[in-house]
Amino acid sequence: MFESSISGSSVTSKCSRQHALRFTKRIQIVDTPGIFDTRQSNEKIQEEIANCIDITSPGPHAFILVLSISRYTEEEDKSILHFVKHFGDDIFKYFIVLFTRKDYLDEEGQTIQQYIETVPSKLKLIIQRCAGRVIAFNNRLNGDENYAQVVELLSMILKNVENNEGMCYTNKMYREAGKLTTERKEEELKRATEEKEKELKTLENILDEKHKAEFAELEKRRQMTRRQLESLQIKDQQNEKESKLLQQQYKTLQRKLEYKKMDQKKKI
Repeated sequence: MFESSISGSSVTSKCSRQHALRFTKRIQIVDTPGIFDTRQSNEKIQEEIANCIDITSPGPHAFILVLSISRYTEEEDKSILHFVKHFGDDIFKYFIVLFTRKDYLDEEGQTIQQYIETVPSKLKLIIQRCAGRVIAFNNRLNGDENYAQVVELLSMILKNVENNEGMCYTNKMYREAGKLTTERKEEELKRATEEKEKELKTLENILDEKHKAEFAELEKRRQMTRRQLESLQIKDQQNEKESKLLQQQYKTLQRKLEYKKMDQKKKI
């Protein structure tokens, strides 16, 4: 039997393994890095947790997701989803959610089930996908009281092992989950690339239409300017012709006036 603990605030940076003999069962416990540990990247934590599958071949019978009786944050939700994304949906068959600080609930006279009714819908969904396998620990208990809650946890694990027909989470499952993740990433990249190409094509069409509109506007203005210029040229030609005619008339009148003056002098 194997139990893997996935803490929310673990100080563990590497997987550590311990053995125990309980109820005639040889139990192997592996403490993994906390999946909400902000000191390490999700990818690094994922890689280290994956190592625990190798060192416990053929694999674990249970993953204990350790949460605290406190506010469930967006970062915690993203970390769990990242973990599930890379280990596959089969991981939910092996998840057991363990809440610490049950003493806080005891002080309020509240049960763990009553508390679950108050948690965010995202956490409720995770618990539902774990088939409701939830347990709470009082960190202040010692001796027989502490032993009783450990027995409750082991009983829950054993019952779930039976539900899974003794099968554990294997390297094959992890590889298949990794393959699906790779395929999803490739599909997402393909869709993103196609979407980008579509956006670029749309932009090209917009720019092409804009270019055509700008060209048409410039051509319209050019034709208008040409007509204005031709009109001015015609007017200039008309003005030039009128000017020459007037000059000719002026000269004619000037000569006539001079002749008149000469005739007048002769008569005198």
